[in-house]
Amino acid sequence: GASSDEEEGSSAELSAGGEEEPAGAGRPRITRLDGPSRVTRDADGMITIDSTQPQTSQTASPGSTNIVTGATASKSAETSSQKQAPQPELIKSSQIHLNKRLTKNGGQFTDEATQSQIFWSQDRQEVTVNIEFDPCHIKSKDIRVVASGMVPYGERNAAVGGGGETHGKLKVMAIVDGENTAMTLLEGELPHRIHLAEDEEEVEWEMLTEDDRKFVVVTLRKAAPMAGVVIWWDCILQHCPKIDFSSIESRSKESSGSSGAGMESAWEETHRLFKEKVKTGALHKHEIDIAED
Repeated sequence: GASSDEEEGSSAELSAGGEEEPAGAGRPRITRLDGPSRVTRDADGMITIDSTQPQTSQTASPGSTNIVTGATASKSAETSSQKQAPQPELIKSSQIHLNKRLTKNGGQFTDEATQSQIFWSQDRQEVTVNIEFDPCHIKSKDIRVVASGMVPYGERNAAVGGGGETHGKLKVMAIVDGENTAMTLLEGELPHRIHLAEDEEEVEWEMLTEDDRKFVVVTLRKAAPMAGVVIWWDCILQHCPKIDFSSIESRSKESSGSSGAGMESAWEETHRLFKEKVKTGALHKHEIDIAED
């Protein structure tokens, strides 16, 4: 027959009786204990289960679910929010670092015609133009970049020009409202010749995301009248603000006082030497300062 004795230490399943069961009821009610609990049986047979746990830090076991309610949940959410929210000082430091990187040997300004925020930098070979835009109003797929007057890659060191001749144009725009409207982000005439990359037919550009900020990045490869000549730009388009050549970190100290008329003179001298070497067939690398090399 069935034994009426209770086994000590059996905590996996316990009968939580205390109320009279209807006659003919089936299986007794069973309470499964998912964690350590205190089970008390009174003299009258009433069973009390106390599953209250001490407020200690515990590691959840696989498959278990922790449920936090009321003030505890509110406090937990507040603490989590405080931990995840970036500090204003860190945001400011990050923005300063980004702006400095985007304006090395270049500058930052608001374009008067379009009100776009422009950041540009340069080295000896390239000028990089970063145009910031609002992703809430402009989608990356709607950006268009159009350039003209680029010199083929094979002629990148033979870009003779000047005397009022145009050096090409650049236009960056966004298509809005389908294909009906074009919003210009930046447009103007280039101050110097640029050349295409090898095996490319269009100017290079891409999208950049930094700290939740979006930029159109256009790479302008510097062309030169002769191999070995480095041309430092003082602006990215002829109508844009000009920088002081002395602020360019990569310039040689010998040319730190050159600017303006000195640049024009060096440019003319470069053209003269280039034409002479073409006539004599003795064209070779020739270092000439163009205001800042």
